[in-house]
This record gives sequence, structure tokens and C-alpha cells, in this order.
Amino acid sequence: MRKLALLGVVLAAVAVPATVLAGRTTTSDGCLVVQNANGIITVNGRGTLVGRFDTGQITITDLVAGDGVIKVIGADQVQRLSEIKKRYWGENLRFRATGRFVARVGDAVGIDLSAVAHGKVTLTTADFIETGGRYSIDVDSFCQENFKLIPDLPQTFALGSTG
Repeated sequence: MRKLALLGVVLAAVAVPATVLAGRTTTSDGCLVVQNANGIITVNGRGTLVGRFDTGQITITDLVAGDGVIKVIGADQVQRLSEIKKRYWGENLRFRATGRFVARVGDAVGIDLSAVAHGKVTLTTADFIETGGRYSIDVDSFCQENFKLIPDLPQTFALGSTG
């Protein structure tokens, strides 16, 4: 019986530091910059997204009511898809989302946007006739380097890190 009690104490002593260390895992926001892109860009994350496009649409889902701000300026049409989701169409449309959100800029031309967030992003030119644009995603350089062409086929990237 004494051996079982001692074994329990040893296991508890090992488990407590492991639990404490696991609780110290932190997340770092990542950076996304998109310049003059045509296609579809989806950002699913927690943080801040600001941008604009020449013509197209954006669908924004506010995942946690009251934790941030959703603002769209210049929309010609607005469609309420659900309590937490709206679609906006227009030309020279500008947008901002903060908090926990999913934003999908779709079938848009001349997309310029920046995000500082934690989550994931999917990029594609979506077979636009006029492809183009470039992007940078990273954690360290605040997106000042490593610009690449927007991929033709959808590619998903992590935005931010766990460390």
C-alpha cells in the first residue's frame, strides 16, 4: 500500500510541471500583405484585417459578437446571410474586421489588404483571365520581404504561430 501511495506522489510530481509547461504555450500573430491581386482570398482568424478592392464582393462572418468591429464602406448592395454573416458588393469597396472573423474576398479585382492575425489564409487567382498580384506571409519580418505571386490553385497557409 505504501508503494502505491509513493507511486501516486511521484506521478503527481511529474504531471504538475508538464501541465504548467503546457499552459505556457503562446501564439504569435502573423502578417499577411496582398497587393493588387485578382481572385479569392479568405482569412479565418483572430486579429485585424483592413483592405480594399476595385470591384467584387466580400463576405464577413463575425464569429464572436461584440469582440471586435466589422466595417464596410462603399457597398452598392448588402445581403444578410445569417445573424453573424453578411455579403457586400461594390466598386472601390473598403473594409475592416477585428476580433474573431472569417472574411472572404471573392471574385474581386485589384485586392489590396493587410492582416495581423492568428489563423489561416487561403489564396487563389481562381482562374481569372487577368491573373496577378502578390502576397507575403510571415511572423518575423512583418511582411516586408518574400513576396510571391498569388497561386492559380487555392493554397492555404498558417497565419501566425504557436511557440
